[in-house]
Amino acid sequence: MNDPMTLFYVTVPHTETGTQIAKHLLEKKWIACANILPAHTAVYSWDNKIQEDSEHILILKTRKQWADKVEAEVSRLHPYDCPCILQFEPSSANAPFLEWINQETP
Repeated sequence: MNDPMTLFYVTVPHTETGTQIAKHLLEKKWIACANILPAHTAVYSWDNKIQEDSEHILILKTRKQWADKVEAEVSRLHPYDCPCILQFEPSSANAPFLEWINQETP
């Protein structure tokens, strides 16, 4: 039986950070896939100031059983003091894709 799938949405300062995190998690077999989306502008409040920076989005695909380890490892590797690490559980996904996720993350 397939474990439920979990997605992570993580913002990173540049592609290199996203690639480093993704490869590390792939080597551990805690994720099956990562997508690094192109730069976008982030406007946010930090230290009582309005900030504007370029960021990338890292989407990680895994099984629910690895979620705690993935979150802890992303937190450990991430350069931000307060990284955005959001976790989502899709309500559905096609069966062949779920099987692949489960095969890649034993």
